[in-house]
Amino acid sequence: MYRKIIQSAIQFIRTEPVLVASCVLALVSMTQVPPDSGYADYINVRVIAILAGLMIVMTGLRNHGFFTLCAGRLLSKTRGAVSSAFVLVFLCFFFSMLITNDVALITFVPLTIELLGIMNRRDLCVRVVALQTIASNLGSMLTPVGNPQNLYLYELMGISFRQFVGFMAVPAALSAALLIAAVLLSVAACNGRHHMDDIEGLTFCGGRTADDDKPAKITALYIALFAVNVSAVLNLVPYYIAFAVTAVICGIADRKSLKIDYSLLATFAAFFIFIGNVGRIDFVADTLRQYVEGRELEAGIVISQFISNVPAAILLSGFTGNFRSLLYGVSAGGLGTLIASMANLISYKYIVRDSPSEAGSYIRVFTLQCIFFLVPLYIVMKVISGL
Repeated sequence: MYRKIIQSAIQFIRTEPVLVASCVLALVSMTQVPPDSGYADYINVRVIAILAGLMIVMTGLRNHGFFTLCAGRLLSKTRGAVSSAFVLVFLCFFFSMLITNDVALITFVPLTIELLGIMNRRDLCVRVVALQTIASNLGSMLTPVGNPQNLYLYELMGISFRQFVGFMAVPAALSAALLIAAVLLSVAACNGRHHMDDIEGLTFCGGRTADDDKPAKITALYIALFAVNVSAVLNLVPYYIAFAVTAVICGIADRKSLKIDYSLLATFAAFFIFIGNVGRIDFVADTLRQYVEGRELEAGIVISQFISNVPAAILLSGFTGNFRSLLYGVSAGGLGTLIASMANLISYKYIVRDSPSEAGSYIRVFTLQCIFFLVPLYIVMKVISGL
């Protein structure tokens, strides 16, 4: 019995290392600052509620094949590996702006692996999936709903949606240009040495499709709920109403959509407690503030490599008021190690599951591609953060 408990605990730690680490930090901080009335101000309930609502909607749309249907229609117009690679990469780039980077990868990476198999172009899997992962990280930085750290920092910054997009427009535009170059250098160059299969007219949309009446109606419902949740982000609808409406309707119409990543929400709560407590320990807070202030961009990039960019954003935000530079830092910080962004691990798991022998190759290709993007992005972000 005890052996099973220990094995289960080890498995949980392996599966949710960031959550475990955040909980440990929160508990340690509680030994220095015992629970009191001040704890009530730690957790940003608004951020967690909006994030949960968006996650429910995105899960529902993905479960009902909405995104694969859109991808299938675009891919049916392509001909050959290069044009397909462009579509697959930029599907992740643009969709991640609205459906978050992890949902984009969960949706489109399996599609990519299957499609390249149909085309007899499995040799391109590692390159294309690595670029999709980078595209999802970079595309998601443009909007507040693109990823969790954006939503969190957007709330702290207290700016309009237009201002946020304005801050991120230049890095996003540069990212799009670099993606075009990367596809041409990585995929097109490789394609010239291989036979290019004709896939014109291919219709590819796994799972349930909009041809079924019920999925079509539920998809329309989720799109409406997405609009409600975005309205909450824009402060047009109270966040608690948006969340309540989403949870109740989905609980009645489609309970499967309620199966979201609750560990992410718990990670947010644990880090909120840790940061709140650390902020009340003067010596520690002053020391961290001394090292973070003026180095938000660099700190965001470096810290993200070790704990991923969502926890890095929450952690570092407690010790600086320069949220714009921090936003740039954690956005670029998703590039680098596999844990720099939890979305990176999603693609890696799909590659390993499909072809375990490609694990080392994927890490090598992904790392080199990240360097290709990170260097120019850092230079540009450094310049515009000082403007």
